Amino acid sequence: MSVREIALAYLARDWAPIPVPFGQKRPTLSGWQDLRITEATLGRYFNDRPRNVGVLLGMPSRGLADIDLDAPETLVLADTFLPPTSSVFGRSGKARSHRLYVCTPIVATAQFEDVDGVMLVELRSTGAQTLFPPSVADDDARCWHQDGDPAPIDGRALLEHIQRLAAATILARHWPDVTAHVRRPGGRVAE
Repeated sequence: MSVREIALAYLARDWAPIPVPFGQKRPTLSGWQDLRITEATLGRYFNDRPRNVGVLLGMPSRGLADIDLDAPETLVLADTFLPPTSSVFGRSGKARSHRLYVCTPIVATAQFEDVDGVMLVELRSTGAQTLFPPSVADDDARCWHQDGDPAPIDGRALLEHIQRLAAATILARHWPDVTAHVRRPGGRVAE
């Protein structure tokens, strides 16, 4: 499929696609947060030139929220803490790192960092955008793992799931290596 056909398919899902320069993650158009492309104006933004496809989240896409799993530990813990959804994508370096939900009510964008400033997980909503498949940035293509419908969820409940995931991730990142402190019978430390 061409990028134009993909953007059109996202429009058909009630998502708000926006153009992003090929190879980049962020839109460069002034006022991109307010851009609302229609089927009639699609060709102006998505034509024969290479392009990435971003999707505006939250209000412009009827409550669509992207849970961006940034830390390796969040990827491991996500299936335990996040509700299932049939809409999951990522890239080769971070498979299944984006989970999509439709929130009612829509909740605000939120970021969860560790004490050292490392981003753990983001809830992206109104005012934010995410690069969607098949976009390429950092020489890494985004690809669908499950291209179904995002799970509907109460936005406040989703935020609680993400808060628990962030807390568990912090514990996982800072938990001491207990094997270094295990004592064998007789009081010797195991090596």
